[in-house]
Amino acid sequence: METTVIKVTTKKLSERNVKVDMRVQVNNHRKYHGELGTILEFDNGCSCSQGWCMVLLDKKDDGDDIEEKFRYGESGDVSDLLQVVTEPPRPEKIIVPGESGDLVTPETVKIGLKVKIQPNSKFRHQSKAIGVIEYFTDSKEWVHVEFADGFSNGYRYGHKKVDDGASDLIIV
Repeated sequence: METTVIKVTTKKLSERNVKVDMRVQVNNHRKYHGELGTILEFDNGCSCSQGWCMVLLDKKDDGDDIEEKFRYGESGDVSDLLQVVTEPPRPEKIIVPGESGDLVTPETVKIGLKVKIQPNSKFRHQSKAIGVIEYFTDSKEWVHVEFADGFSNGYRYGHKKVDDGASDLIIV
């Protein structure tokens, strides 16, 4: 049986093609050089040819999610990011309801469940700490979470009446 090796290939990332959910490789950074990730958000910076991206780096087996800010575009031919053109397929995760890392859903939500705000949530900036679901809101469409860092708030858990079933939480 012949094995085909798919290498990561990249091209220059320009301000014209940067977008959310784009796969990128860190190019010019001491700590994360060569790492792959996904753009979460970006801004146009102070000129039309460069800006900043918030990137979620691919999770390593031994650590937490890492979000880091990188430059893109042209600034003296220096850019922290390259657009990924091809890469080896990422392994598919087999989802068993209620496992660590799964989204909280109406089937898995319960009082006392340990959770974190998921990396793609619009509320991801509120807390990186682990929290516990304390109670359902009066409408039963949101849950209230108390985090270890003292922050607390209400979050969506996949109820069909809220934003097409969006969930802000993952099981820890």
